[in-house]
Order: sequence, then C-alpha cells, then structure tokens
Amino acid sequence: GIYGAFGIHPLHAHDWDDEVEKKLLAMMTMQKVVAWGECGLDYFDKKTRGQVKDPKLRGLQRKVFAKQMDLAVSLKKPLVVHTRFAEEDTLELMEKHLPTEHPVHVHCFTSSNTLAQALLERFSSLRLGFTGVVTFKNAPEVQEV
Repeated sequence: GIYGAFGIHPLHAHDWDDEVEKKLLAMMTMQKVVAWGECGLDYFDKKTRGQVKDPKLRGLQRKVFAKQMDLAVSLKKPLVVHTRFAEEDTLELMEKHLPTEHPVHVHCFTSSNTLAQALLERFSSLRLGFTGVVTFKNAPEVQEV
C-alpha cells in the first residue's frame, strides 16, 4: 500500500499560516498518514554555495520547524526531518522540542559525523537516511558517518 507523510519543507516556510496548519492537521487523521514531514531547516544559499545569513529567513524556518515538531509530538506522529547547512540550529531545536524517545527519520542525511553522533546519542528512536550522495567522491563527511 501507499502511505504518506505531510509537512512544510523549510524552503516553503513562508507558506505556513493558520489555514495550512488546519489542512495538515486534517490530513494527519487519515488512516494512511504515518508521519509528519518533511520539515526542518535548510540554510543552503544557492548563490554563494554557503550558508544563508539572513536572520529573518532563518528565524522563520526555525519558527515553522518548532511548530511542526510540537504538532508531531502532540499527535504522536513520527517526524521526517530535513537539515542542510543548519547543524547547530537543527540539534538545538530538536533537543528543545522533541522527547528523547520520539521517532525521527532524518532523511537524505548529508551533514557531519558530529551531528549524526549527537542525534543518535540523544534520540533513541532516530534513524538516518542516506541517498546516492554517500557514493560521491566529494562527500567524505557523509561517508564518515
């Protein structure tokens, strides 16, 4: 069968409002909806190939990620997390908003071994997902994990 997970991706955090929240909450009641997400933080700046510095954008993503974590926990739904160029903020917010036993899947993991170890040590039901990026010659940090 086909199952679903619904949430607001960090690059669409600007779309979050009461109506979107209401629609997502309604979808969470559907029998085949098994998780909340993907949600999280994405500070990758396509122009500079570095980290987004805009505090307004980062603040909005943080707010929407925190809200979605709180909702997932209240509904007892596993969480699908996206994190890119946002290791410190991701860990900080997850530690603040998630019980240590809450089920989490950090999908398409491309962050450091340091973040991987911190997450795995903190959250007993956390899993990391990898894509073909793990085979890239320019991805030694991901291979280290």
